[in-house]
Amino acid sequence: MQQQDAIRPHYLYMKKLFQDGTILDAGPTLDEPGGVVILKAKDLESARALMEADPSVTQNMFVGEVHAWSPTFHAPEPLVADAAALKPGRTVQGNIVSSKHDPKAAITLPTSAAYAGADRWILRAYFDDIELHAFVDADKDRQVQRLYWVQFEAYLPSHPEYHHTYDSARHATLGGMDFFVDTWAEAMDSKDDPASDTAHLKALLAKQGYALPQSMISVRFVHLMDGGRKELMFIYSEPAPAGLTAADLKKGGKAYGQWPGIEKGLMERGRQSILLQ
Repeated sequence: MQQQDAIRPHYLYMKKLFQDGTILDAGPTLDEPGGVVILKAKDLESARALMEADPSVTQNMFVGEVHAWSPTFHAPEPLVADAAALKPGRTVQGNIVSSKHDPKAAITLPTSAAYAGADRWILRAYFDDIELHAFVDADKDRQVQRLYWVQFEAYLPSHPEYHHTYDSARHATLGGMDFFVDTWAEAMDSKDDPASDTAHLKALLAKQGYALPQSMISVRFVHLMDGGRKELMFIYSEPAPAGLTAADLKKGGKAYGQWPGIEKGLMERGRQSILLQ
């Protein structure tokens, strides 16, 4: 659907009607391609004329239906999807995440890893549908020693202008797919945007009683699909080497000279910790 010529004119048409005050609420359905528009019109024929003028309808991308609606109850705030209603679209059995789409793959993590759970939400700042699955190796005190983070993302059809971009020159091939690769060191007590994927991950781990080390080093593998509209991301993280902090390993830090050797081993351990089939 995203590759059809009508998608961009459709979005601009919807945006203009919203700015004019004609559209009250509009958005895509998440269970199948399509959408729902609630608009103000003087009568049914006027509403039908607005629908039939939509480029997605005139160019035969969508088939529309118009229904008269008389709301009994009215909320002053715009309608938003209930985050609790968004269920993960992938399944997990043991240490394997099975995905039937985007991409179709079985993602196997180490047998030692315990499944910490899943989360799915819409990042509304970018209209991005995000689904994450977290696995951990932890000690007896539930201190995380290794973190395995699998994430699927897809921009909503209502915003065709958004695309994921990565500028890393490093690449890896996993399961026959090309992945961008980058690394970093991070203090885990840093303040995160509450809507960010990192904040959602930390909340999920905390809910399960897991504690993260003060500093971690991470390698990220990202595979882009549909022209950057969708992505599969895998992050492997572990505690910073003993005696070192994230600040020590960053540019200007006292151990920055050690980082090339540290990240080389980190990338290899990350590659060895995931199998895509």
